[in-house]
Amino acid sequence: MITYYTFDGDLKIGQHKTINCTVQLEVAVRDDDEYAEYDPNDNPDNYIDGVRVTGELSFDTSPLQWQDKHPVRKGVTGQLILRHEGDSTSFNVLLVEKTGEADIEPRKIKRYFWMFFAVGKPNFDKLEIFPKGYTGKKGMNKVFTCTDFRGIWPVGVSSVIVARDRQEARHLLDKALENAGIPQDSIPYTLAELDLTKPGALLLNTGDY
Repeated sequence: MITYYTFDGDLKIGQHKTINCTVQLEVAVRDDDEYAEYDPNDNPDNYIDGVRVTGELSFDTSPLQWQDKHPVRKGVTGQLILRHEGDSTSFNVLLVEKTGEADIEPRKIKRYFWMFFAVGKPNFDKLEIFPKGYTGKKGMNKVFTCTDFRGIWPVGVSSVIVARDRQEARHLLDKALENAGIPQDSIPYTLAELDLTKPGALLLNTGDY
């Protein structure tokens, strides 16, 4: 699911003067539907805690030359505050690249456009842009088990899958079964996620079936 926003904002970079800007924001939340059609371009590594927050900000200033020491530069991080109807949200951003510029008043005022990524957990989020529980950290791989797929022989079979989420786990297991020459029938197998916060031992197959 992707949600688009437009906000007035303030960009603060180090000790420099705050820059008033307009922000076009895109918040993409990855839907972990293991039965959805697999999209190889939908890489979970492109998300942070299942969310991808990107945007473009624009600001007006006198025309800038390459030698000017303006604070907005490629690879710079800053704090962005977004405002709407008395509420606000603040988070850190990484400026990725300049995406364009336009004349507002010829030879006097230009508008500059920059692409950015959100970095880390928001400082505060009164606008509720970020999902609840968002940590701002890259997700760790998860461990899944499966004990009910059809094997080559009519005996107990099992597998362990390490993946970012259920959708990737199902895709990886499907490929592993295909490579092993074990096509699956119409009866779907199930995935069980292990709770890695608790110690324990799990017997996947005791050989009694």
